[in-house]
Amino acid sequence: MPIIYFFECTHCIRTSPADQDVTDMRLAIFNKLGMSLLRLVILYHYVAVNNPKKQE
Repeated sequence: MPIIYFFECTHCIRTSPADQDVTDMRLAIFNKLGMSLLRLVILYHYVAVNNPKKQE
């Protein structure tokens, strides 16, 4: 029960909708993280397809 009470209390602490807004800095950081993850996925697939050891 303490966990449920904790989540209920944190939900009640918010005083205004402005507390939930995403700042420009956070948006930029997560945008860069997302772009980096996408580049890693593309790089992984490129290396997996062009692996010279696995040529058949």
